[in-house]
Amino acid sequence: MLIFTLQILFFSAAAVQILFWLFVFSRLAFKRIEKKAPPSVFDAVKRTFPPVSIIICARNEALNLTENLPLILNQNYPNFEVIVVNDASTDDTPSVLKAFSEQNQHLRVVHLTEKKQQVKKVHWQKV
Repeated sequence: MLIFTLQILFFSAAAVQILFWLFVFSRLAFKRIEKKAPPSVFDAVKRTFPPVSIIICARNEALNLTENLPLILNQNYPNFEVIVVNDASTDDTPSVLKAFSEQNQHLRVVHLTEKKQQVKKVHWQKV
């Protein structure tokens, strides 16, 4: 009789545990998972590579820009921009920059028309 009672207790405890695990895991198994759109390659590239800005100051530098600007613009880094500041050039610099900016989307050109007065040097005195 004792063995029969122990068997009933064992099987009832096992049944309770099985029902508990079925209840818990069935809720997890059939839970809806939100589907997110996969990130695009462009987003992954922007996250991987931080943006870089290259600033070039140019005054009457048409020859140097013609030689060196293609080397800077034709690089493998995906997230960059080149900003060229034309400081009131009197040579072919504006036309060279216009030709390059029409060919390359990474190039930004800023034209300064007036030459600013130079700042006077200030000599600091010790007190």
